[in-house]
Amino acid sequence: MNLFLNPIRTELLKSKRSSALWLTLFAGAFIPAIQLLICLLRPEIFLPRIRTGPWEKYSQINWKQISTVILPLFVILITNLLVQIEFRNNTWKQVYATPVSFVSIFFSKLVVIQFFVLLFLLLSGAFIIAGGLTVGAVIPRYDLPVADIPLTASLKFLSRMYISVLPISVFQYALSGRYKNFIVSVATGLMLWVTGLVIMEWEHIQLYPYIYSTLAFFYDLKGQPEESGAILRNAFLWTAFFLTIGFLENYYRKQR
Repeated sequence: MNLFLNPIRTELLKSKRSSALWLTLFAGAFIPAIQLLICLLRPEIFLPRIRTGPWEKYSQINWKQISTVILPLFVILITNLLVQIEFRNNTWKQVYATPVSFVSIFFSKLVVIQFFVLLFLLLSGAFIIAGGLTVGAVIPRYDLPVADIPLTASLKFLSRMYISVLPISVFQYALSGRYKNFIVSVATGLMLWVTGLVIMEWEHIQLYPYIYSTLAFFYDLKGQPEESGAILRNAFLWTAFFLTIGFLENYYRKQR
């Protein structure tokens, strides 16, 4: 077990010397902070929107922007940032020269990437709740009391959001490790994400993993559990596929 945990600790220590944590904090707070200000400054617009089911509606207003824009962008950027630590310091050869198995090296960095993705989602949820409480305290007509916070529903939603971006994180991980120039992997990820937004009306859009977080949100919003379940199943399948391809490509490239 230590043979796997030690590389994870090492990767976490490396991340402290990067801007990964600051990026995570900023990305997690960005939309909730903007939404907080808008609700405080324009109550005449938002009060009617969240009159029924205040916490649910307030959360949906935030997550619509996060799931569509911020979450996929964050996954692309944080993955590239963490992988680039080795390229920037020219330490890949030293990493592979350590008495640690290739499996541990490959998966330890991937685990740390997942840690930051989960941290981003949890921070986003926490900032949304903090924003809602602040709005309710300043303008009581919003009716957002602590007792009505839907914690269980929020955690279930966060788990679906996390599963929906698993394929992106794994694919970007494999891509970022393939190219030393960070622009290649970031630009490719952005292009694939924008393409997904453009082809949203495609009848087979459920096969396109870069748009899964958006689809998962809207299926959840519309109360379509079957479609949402299909997205999550496809996400697991794409994740397994990308993980297998990425592992094999990285392994044989490392041997050259």
